[in-house]
Amino acid sequence: MASPTSPFMDHAAPILSAEPSITDDQRADLWDAFHTKNADELIQHLAPLAIPDDLKHKLWQAKQASLPVPSPTDKVTDAVQKIARLDPQVRQIAESSPNLLKAFTSAATTPEKEATAATGGGSAPVKGKQASKAPKATLAPRIDGQPHFPAIPDAHHRVLSSDGGVYDIPQERIEDARALDPNLHVLNP
Repeated sequence: MASPTSPFMDHAAPILSAEPSITDDQRADLWDAFHTKNADELIQHLAPLAIPDDLKHKLWQAKQASLPVPSPTDKVTDAVQKIARLDPQVRQIAESSPNLLKAFTSAATTPEKEATAATGGGSAPVKGKQASKAPKATLAPRIDGQPHFPAIPDAHHRVLSSDGGVYDIPQERIEDARALDPNLHVLNP
């Protein structure tokens, strides 16, 4: 049997055949939309349709699973092309930083697990408590395409400052932060 990421498997067929709320004509249209060039085109086809959001999400996930994983070189090339499309003033500021290219290339070539470990994504266990070893559930992509906030570290609160910044502050430093910013809002009390 083919693996779920096999390029020879029709990833859309089982999802579409299991959905009772759509007609055969809609199934055909959705199958054609699924087999577009990339996930962005699929999103453009699905957005105006009056079908369940759950079905749209399942199709999007299946499309992501069916796409080949880009090589690190492709990621770097994409990053360079995005820099080239920036406003010239913004690009000049970005290029004036000597470590920018290093940061872009290392972020693009580092696998996801290593990237989160390198940026401090993992949290150290708190004294007297054992860190949970259960894997955390992955979140569905946001509708607006923006990334989710990272998980809040243990013994921290996420706060919204009066200048609009969002920060994770240790519990014992909340009162110090309130002294500096009286309009501070704790998002996870």
